[in-house]
Amino acid sequence: SRGGSEALRQCVCTLEGGQSVGIAADGPRGPRHQPHPGAAVMAVRARRPIVCVVARAWPCLRLKSWDRFEIPWPFARVRLSYSEIPIPEGTDPEIDALQKEIRDRMDAIAQEK
Repeated sequence: SRGGSEALRQCVCTLEGGQSVGIAADGPRGPRHQPHPGAAVMAVRARRPIVCVVARAWPCLRLKSWDRFEIPWPFARVRLSYSEIPIPEGTDPEIDALQKEIRDRMDAIAQEK
């Protein structure tokens, strides 16, 4: 919302410096499971892959917020699933297509058993 362009610029510099950044692809306000263009733009500008990560916990307290945030109970099992989306060298992928790929990968790894 505010300061997004500056945050994007700093994240790209961080990525170009060889470090990693983590963001919620659906943003701080949603809609849920709909990635915003920030992750795709960062990956293309910095020429770094996107690693999609999904966490599931059980048992957990699921909040009634827009994102249904999960808080694991003590001694809960937590499952992390991930998938990498490489950015091909020498090409600039379409941001909309990359957003769709992020959404599809997140959906696929969330459905894994």
